[in-house]
Amino acid sequence: MMRTWFYVAAAAAILASFEQGALQAAALSSPPQQVIASSLGPAGEYNGNLTYVAQWFSGITRSELAVQFTPVDGDYLLTTTRLALFKQFAGAPTPRLDLAESAGRVPGAVIASRLLENVPVDPLTVDHTELYDVDWSPLGLRLRQGVSYWLVLGQTAASNFSELRWFVNGIGSRALWAARDFNPTTGAPNPWVNNDFFTLEIPAFSVSGTPIPEPSPAIGLILTAAGAVIVRRGRRLPNEASTQPRPQPEG
Repeated sequence: MMRTWFYVAAAAAILASFEQGALQAAALSSPPQQVIASSLGPAGEYNGNLTYVAQWFSGITRSELAVQFTPVDGDYLLTTTRLALFKQFAGAPTPRLDLAESAGRVPGAVIASRLLENVPVDPLTVDHTELYDVDWSPLGLRLRQGVSYWLVLGQTAASNFSELRWFVNGIGSRALWAARDFNPTTGAPNPWVNNDFFTLEIPAFSVSGTPIPEPSPAIGLILTAAGAVIVRRGRRLPNEASTQPRPQPEG
């Protein structure tokens, strides 16, 4: 039995090493980034006349915005998210962007967060300087095909200047997005409300990543062979035990 578990552990280690190797290969080989999801126009266009607001005024109001995306053609190493946004006031605290799991049709648990340093402040004209890139590459986050994720935009602290403006997309996209506010007395979050209830266009954003290579056919053959060995060893152990000499009665 001990030997069987040894082989199981060895196969698990092989699988883990292949997973880690795929991530490292995607990070080190530096293949071109690909756009995983986007509501921006071909040249980064967006609607410069409409914005949604994420704010946190102490004791008055606090709100957050979120948009969902789903990789559809493979697994990716997340590299960059791009948002069309600006801060209303220069003195505002540093905002943050969360990558979150999906809990049905609203955001779920936070996977990772990035602080948004040097966000553009109150532009007088829309000249696309408000396209703000967030670098996720140091975190080595894997986005899995067919799994939905959320980008959640919010503030890190209350302030009289904590107001973020996120531009609406300019291509008419009405994919899934959500918003929530917080109880001004207790600070507890209220439930997310998604656009099942308000058919408005989603914020302007894009998500890019590096494709993670699929395992080669040779790797599949190796793992199949390893599994066959484990099964065979597990079946032989009872036979091996039956060949051991049995104690003889005395007298």
